[in-house]
Amino acid sequence: MPSSASPSVLAELQAAGENLNTWGAPRLNTALSMLEAAGHGLTSHTLTASKSLTYTNYTATNGTDYVQKIAAASDGAYTLTVGGYERMYLIWNASSYDQTIACSGGGDSVTVYAGEVVPVYCDATNVTRGNGRYISGDLSVAGGATFTGAGSFGGAGSFGGQVTIPETPSADASAASKKYVDDQVLTASAGNLPATSGNANRFVRVNSSASGYTLSEVRAPVDIAAVQTAAFTPEVGYSYPVDASGGAITLTALPSSPSQGDQFEIHDANRTWDATNSATFPGTDGINGRSENQIVTVTGARVLFEYVSADYGWEMKVIEPKARFAYSSPFVNTPSITYPADGATGIQDETPTLTASAFGTTNDSDTHASSDWQVSTSSDFNTILVQTTDDATNKTSWEIPSGNLLESNTYYARVRYTGTTYGDSEWSDVISFTTASAFLDGDAQAIIDQMSAPPASARQLLIDDLVTGLKADGIWTKLDALWVMAAHSEQAGKINWKDPTGSALSTVNSPAFTTDQGYTGDGTSAYLNTNYAPSVDGVSLTQNSGAAGVWVRATGASGNYLGVTDRTGVPEHHLRIENNTGTNRARFNDVSWVSYATSSAANKLLASNRSSNNATQLYTNGTSDGSGTATAIGLPKYALYLLAQNFDGSPNGYTSGQISIAFIGGSLTSTEHANLYSRLNTYMTGL
Repeated sequence: MPSSASPSVLAELQAAGENLNTWGAPRLNTALSMLEAAGHGLTSHTLTASKSLTYTNYTATNGTDYVQKIAAASDGAYTLTVGGYERMYLIWNASSYDQTIACSGGGDSVTVYAGEVVPVYCDATNVTRGNGRYISGDLSVAGGATFTGAGSFGGAGSFGGQVTIPETPSADASAASKKYVDDQVLTASAGNLPATSGNANRFVRVNSSASGYTLSEVRAPVDIAAVQTAAFTPEVGYSYPVDASGGAITLTALPSSPSQGDQFEIHDANRTWDATNSATFPGTDGINGRSENQIVTVTGARVLFEYVSADYGWEMKVIEPKARFAYSSPFVNTPSITYPADGATGIQDETPTLTASAFGTTNDSDTHASSDWQVSTSSDFNTILVQTTDDATNKTSWEIPSGNLLESNTYYARVRYTGTTYGDSEWSDVISFTTASAFLDGDAQAIIDQMSAPPASARQLLIDDLVTGLKADGIWTKLDALWVMAAHSEQAGKINWKDPTGSALSTVNSPAFTTDQGYTGDGTSAYLNTNYAPSVDGVSLTQNSGAAGVWVRATGASGNYLGVTDRTGVPEHHLRIENNTGTNRARFNDVSWVSYATSSAANKLLASNRSSNNATQLYTNGTSDGSGTATAIGLPKYALYLLAQNFDGSPNGYTSGQISIAFIGGSLTSTEHANLYSRLNTYMTGL
C-alpha cells in the first residue's frame, strides 16, 4: 500500500511495508518540519494583487505555515485564498488596508481589518474568523454599541449610533446615561427655574443679587440664521449673516414688539460689505436714541443690537474685525484731481483743464449739484489766485481761465464736490504743478486737447512750432482745413487742425494707417472722406481764389490723391490732384488738366493754386512746377475725398499711394507755398 498525504498538513503518512530503510531521512524529517510549520511557521506576502497559497503533498510550501502575514508594503485591498483543507491559520494584517481571506473551496470569506492579528479557520469550503478584533488606534463605531461590562479606551472614540450603558455610574470617571443626567438636573433645579410655558426659544441669565432664577431674567438667545442676500426683517434671538456681494442691503424693519433685553445680530460673514455694498438699518424705531438710518460699510463687521426702551430704541454696536466701533451717516466722497498729476512739470498750456474723479457718496445715493475749484500760489491756500464756486457746469473738470498762469511758476489746486442732499465733501488732496518756460500757442493747444491720447512733449512742441510758424508766415488764416495724418495715433491723424472740435476725417473701407506716416489706399475701395464740401464749407476758398495740396509719401498706382468732381447745376468742374501713369496733374475749379513738370515721386508736397479767374499754378515742394489759364467754373458741392475722388457723390479713381498731410484754403503766393513746404517738412523730419 503506498504512502498518503495527511488531510490538513499534507505530510506523508507511511503505509505498512513502504519505503523500507528510507523512512528516517529525509522523509520523516520533512514530515516533522511540515508539522512544525503548521504550528509555528510564518510566510509574509507583499500584496500587489490577489493571491492564492500553494500546496504540495509531502512538501513544505507557503500554504503550510500557520502565520500568514500581509506585509505593510502591500499597496491595496486584495483577497488571499487558502487551500480547501481543514486548517487553522493566524492572519496578521500589517498593511494599511482591510484584506479578504477566502477558501478555494468557494464558500464564505471573511475580512481581516488593517492592523488585526486574528485566527481564521477553513473547513475546506468556508472561512470563519475569530470573534475578537484588535484595534491599534482610536475607536470609531458607525452604528450603535452596547457595553455589558466594564471597559476603557486609551485613545479617542466615536459612535455613529447610541451607546447603551445599563449601569448607574459609581465613580467620577464613569460614563453616565442621558436619563441619569436628566434626573439629576431636574432634581437639583426643581422649584428654582422659570416655567417652560410661554418661554419658548429663550434662555435664563443668572442674577447674582437674586436667589435662584426668575422669569424677569429670561432673555432671547442668538441662534445662527440662514444667509441673507436681500432686504429682510430680522427676528429677536438670531444672528444673521448678510452677504452684500449682489448690492447694498437695507433691512425692511427692526423686530416688532420687542422687550427690554431682546437681542439680535447682523454680521458680514463673507466680508462683502464696503462703501458701495453696505448694510442699512432703519431708524424708525430708534437706534441709539436717534431716528436716522444707520449704515455700516466696514468689511467683516459684526453689528450687535439690544432693545433698551421705547424712548431710546435699540442699542447698536458695530464691531470691526479689529474690535473698533465704526459706522457713519451718509456723506459725499472726497474727490481727487486726476490731471495734472501731482508734481507735474513742464505744463505748456496756459489754460490747462483740471480733471477730477467721479462723484460718489457713502452710505446713500445723492446727485452732484456743483463743485468748487481753487488754484493758489501757496499750498496752504491763504491766497487764492483764481477759483470758481458753486459751479454747476464744471463739475468734474474746469479750464483755468487765461491770464492767470505765468510761465515757469508752481501752482496748487484742489476741488470739492457738493451733493444735492448731503452737501459739501472734504477738499481733495492738494496737487502741485509747474508751468513750462514757454506756453503753447492757443490753437496748438486746442489741437492737442482733442487728441484722446496726449502726444509726448517733443511732439507737442512740433505741433506748436508748425502752428506758430504758419501764423508767422501769414498762411494759418488762409487755410480752411489742415489734416496732419502723420500722427502718433489714428484718432489724432483725423483731426482738422483748423477746426479741432469740428468734423474729422472719416475712413471708408479701411485705408491703412501707419504711425507718423499717414494713410495708404488699396487702389480699389479704400479712401478718406474729409467731410469738407468746397461750396458749403469754403471760407478762404472761393471760386477764383484757392489752394489745395497733399503730401505724397508713396506714389502707388495711378489714381487721385485728392479730388472732387461736380457735373450738376453748372458746367462740369473739378478740384483734383492725381497721378496719371507717372505724371502728376491737377484741376482747380475747372475742367482743364495742368501737368506738373516734375515726375511722380515719393515724399513730395504737391500743391495746386488758383490766383484769379483765369490763372492757376502748380508747386512741388514749394517750388513752381507748372501753370494754366483755364477759367474758373465753380466750387464743387460734394465733399472732398482723399485717396480717391468724389465723382458726383460716389467714389472712384482710387490710389494705392500713401499720403501724410492735406490742406485746402485760399490762394497762397509763391513765397507762402515755399514757406508752407518748409514748415511741413520741418514737422515731418522731426517725427
